Amino acid sequence: PQVAELLKHVVGEISREMLQTALGLAGRKYFREPICVQRWMPGIRPDKPNSRLQRYYLTALGEQVLG
Repeated sequence: PQVAELLKHVVGEISREMLQTALGLAGRKYFREPICVQRWMPGIRPDKPNSRLQRYYLTALGEQVLG
C-alpha cells in the first residue's frame, strides 16, 4: 500500500523533496527507496543516486502496478 501511494505521486519527473512533501515525510532519513521501487520508479541519474538533481519517473511496469 505504501509503494502504491508513492507511485501515485510520480507525474513526469519528480524530485525526492517533492515526493517527501507529497507523502508527509519530514526528513531525508525517513525516505528510503525500496529495491522494488527501482524497477517501477528509477532515477534519471543512476550513476549518482544521491545527486541533488536526481529525479524519478514511472516505468511502464510502474504504470501497470497503478492499474
